[in-house]
Amino acid sequence: NEFKVRSRTSVMQYKNTNKGGPLIGKELNANYLVEGSVQRYKDQVRIRVQLIQEPNDEHIWGEIYEGEWKDIFDIQINVAKQIAYELKAVLSPNDLEQLEKKPTENIEAYNLLLKARSSYGVERLRLLDEALNYDNNFAAVYAEKGAWWLWYAGGWKGSYDSKDVLSNALPLLTKALEIDPNNAEAHYGLAGLQIWYFW
Repeated sequence: NEFKVRSRTSVMQYKNTNKGGPLIGKELNANYLVEGSVQRYKDQVRIRVQLIQEPNDEHIWGEIYEGEWKDIFDIQINVAKQIAYELKAVLSPNDLEQLEKKPTENIEAYNLLLKARSSYGVERLRLLDEALNYDNNFAAVYAEKGAWWLWYAGGWKGSYDSKDVLSNALPLLTKALEIDPNNAEAHYGLAGLQIWYFW
């Protein structure tokens, strides 16, 4: 089976939506949706996740995972493997390598990335810069910074000159892909630059 996973930027628009699964699936052109929640209390974490088949909104599988926050990447890998199993996906050695690749070895850098994603404006940028102080080889942070320049500082939301947006966003997105050629958000950002800045 061939699977295409939508980027985080594409799906975050549905975070607080009232749209149902079938409509979201149709808009994303997706046959399956993964939904869930993460609860963290001090050093403990609980992840509830379920797999829904669209367009009939059929619950395929659900599970609750619990563990320590320091093991969050291992928990995420287990969730991804279980979803692949439920979908009867045949994973190549390259797929498995990508699946088991941790985004960073520094949990504090990851904490700051998560805080940045729930922040706005220049505070978001400050948190991303702080994350790079803990891990300057963290592809997701470079992609997030590039996205900030593209969608917040530039685009239809920002007031920065297009040359400033381009000169900041392009190197960040390129750096993200140098570190992780499969980073979906960086590819999405480069596509945005091609459309809106390079025409």
